[in-house]
Amino acid sequence: MITVHGLSGVTLGKLRSLYASKFFDTDTSTPEFATMVNEVVERFHIDSDWVGTTGIFEFDVPADGFITLPLFLESVLMAQFNNRPRPVMTSRYEFLHHGVGQIDPTTSGLGVLVDHGNVGISTTFPEDNAGVLTVTHSTEDAGAKVRILGVDQNGQEVYDDRGVPGELVTLSGTSTDTTNQFSDVLGIQKPITKFPVAVSRGATELADIPPGVTHPVYRRYKVANSSALGESSYVRAVCSRQAIPIANEEDYVVPGNLSALKMGLYCITYEESNDLDRAEQYWSKAISFLNHEAEKHRGGAHPLATFHPAGFGIGKTKQIL
Repeated sequence: MITVHGLSGVTLGKLRSLYASKFFDTDTSTPEFATMVNEVVERFHIDSDWVGTTGIFEFDVPADGFITLPLFLESVLMAQFNNRPRPVMTSRYEFLHHGVGQIDPTTSGLGVLVDHGNVGISTTFPEDNAGVLTVTHSTEDAGAKVRILGVDQNGQEVYDDRGVPGELVTLSGTSTDTTNQFSDVLGIQKPITKFPVAVSRGATELADIPPGVTHPVYRRYKVANSSALGESSYVRAVCSRQAIPIANEEDYVVPGNLSALKMGLYCITYEESNDLDRAEQYWSKAISFLNHEAEKHRGGAHPLATFHPAGFGIGKTKQIL
């Protein structure tokens, strides 16, 4: 995967040095400041796409025809196969009446990308390869507990000794194996750690989870591609970034608009004081700063909205009246 553009120049450390003293009089190093920043960033991502929250990426398509976005990406906005634009369809595309039905991505020549929703691991589980999972971690995170939810070698959901779904793994040393054998992983839960935590089955890495992420969620797409189209086995796409919680002072804050972030922090502060009117005023200012930045960032380009009622669109039609 290649990142073409979409970076931020603002880190948590820079933001803390500029603004933490405005919200915390005595302890500007408090972890609570990072919590506030994460809440502001999440709201920005929910609201819209801003400067730095999208980027262009390339993905190799595995033999099974599914690509899974890395953890820091939320969705595909636009896609190309073999340098030609192709439509991105929702998860309901295969269920439309009079539609195409179930698509086999290894043989289909439709040339579309179909959303398959959120999944718990960064790749499809190795086929016919059930077995114990290995959790790799730093010794500084020893004692932390990671819960792995999934299905065992018999196709039954895994439960712990308290009847809670999943196996609870207590980290020890630098790697820890599960007691159960897994044939699929549905989700992983972990606390905030000092270093990344990885989960693998044999040589296949299933997830590499950053320190600040506690419930990793990945987005998966079915690539309805075919060699009959003469198209290559990679997808080039405009993607929206996911709001990944930051934990370290060196972590980038995206979007990195300092004025908008400052207004967002004031919004959170007034919300906590139950002054919702003033909170809304600061939030409106934050969005205004982001909009002005986006407008300037576009330069001479003008956004063009195109409506395709049938998915693929019918192109230009003649006026008959």
